[in-house]
Amino acid sequence: MVIVGISGALAAVYHLGPVALVQGGPVFEAIFFQSYLAILLGTALPVTALVASRAEALAEAARREEMLRMILDHSPDAILSFDDGGSCRWADGATDELLGLSAGSCRGALIDELALKIGPVLAKLCRAALADPAETQIADFAPTNLEGRTLEATVKAVMSDEKVVGTVATVRDVTAQRAREREIARLAMTDPLTKIPNRAGFDAAIERVPIKGEAACIALIDIDNFKGINDRFGHKAGDRALVELAAAIVRLSGSDHLVARLGGDEFLILLAGDITAAQRFFGGLQSEIAILSASLEFDITISGGIAELHALAEIDSVFEEADRRLYRSKRDGRNRVTATA
Repeated sequence: MVIVGISGALAAVYHLGPVALVQGGPVFEAIFFQSYLAILLGTALPVTALVASRAEALAEAARREEMLRMILDHSPDAILSFDDGGSCRWADGATDELLGLSAGSCRGALIDELALKIGPVLAKLCRAALADPAETQIADFAPTNLEGRTLEATVKAVMSDEKVVGTVATVRDVTAQRAREREIARLAMTDPLTKIPNRAGFDAAIERVPIKGEAACIALIDIDNFKGINDRFGHKAGDRALVELAAAIVRLSGSDHLVARLGGDEFLILLAGDITAAQRFFGGLQSEIAILSASLEFDITISGGIAELHALAEIDSVFEEADRRLYRSKRDGRNRVTATA
């Protein structure tokens, strides 16, 4: 703008340019010059502002691109974009760490080619996203080329003019998170003292056990006069008795049975076999308890109730029947098992 003003002033002084065409004396020329200069400046200002605005916009775009590049370079996730034909058009982020593939090797590759290296889950999610653009597809998978990893893939369809033109996939490492979740779930279903399942763990496990006509029984067992043990010898002694009893039950039951601590001194067992087999198990457990008592500073005995479980029976009703029979064992003098109604 300074150049524009100087140029106009020189033209007026030396009677060059449009000023030279003006007739009317110095005063009129001065007025004309001022008007002419105002027009020049008025024209130049928007152009200058437009150029400056464009330059600023380009600089801002460059800054944003650099910022995006820095974010992706330091992102713990891998991000991939596929067209509707399954060709990878863009890949960035932690592809090396998560997929074992460089971003450059991903670009241009078909998703089925990538599936041969990392497994089929990502390809399935992309196809599902193309088929149902409104839904975000999420699934865990273990890449076949990297052992010990659990990854979570999130895939969303990309729309343009209300048409599906491709998908964007984000992959992140959830190995530690899933391990923590499994541990939390395990702790929620495990008795912290005896390390065997609690009632919630038993209920979850029994749902996976098929009862197809095979003989099976529910047994409830508890320690006789357990409160007296705690009162006389202390809670540490009572805790030791519970731990030793749980270990004996697990040792005798083997892999065919389910064992849980319901709370207090009461244990729940799903026994494979009929009532007679369950009574034999209880007899063996009583022998184990007799040996265990010799290693403790006090004697312990157990009482039990056994009820048969069959395919049509409700687990809760069988449990209640076993509980009634346990109560009868207590009523009839303890240190025994009741297996009949």
